[in-house]
Parts: sequence; structure tokens; C-alpha cells
Amino acid sequence: ASTTPFQSQCLSCSQIAAGLQTCARCKAAKYCSRECQAAHWTAHKSACKRLNYVFKVSLEP
Repeated sequence: ASTTPFQSQCLSCSQIAAGLQTCARCKAAKYCSRECQAAHWTAHKSACKRLNYVFKVSLEP
């Protein structure tokens, strides 16, 4: 299945939908529910920290 420009895929359950919730820390990971975000946290945790650092550094003047 492919996504439209307004759809994304949940990193936990792979559901494709519009309006997925974005990780508050890294702003890159998308989830269809809090349950999916919590279930995927162990896998996402290390990448989340690195992505958050990269985004902060790239936005600094």
C-alpha cells in the first residue's frame, strides 16, 4: 500500500492513515495511538534521542 502526501504509516502497527500523532520529542516518528507509541518506545528510544539532538543542532543559529 502506498501513502498519499497527507498520509503516514504508524511505526508500531504499520497502519496507514492521515493525522497520525507525532513523537513530541523528535517530531519524526508517527503513531496512530498512544498505545502504539508506548508499545514501540523501547525500539524508538535510542533513535529518538539522536534525532532530537540533530534537529536541535540544525535549528541553532
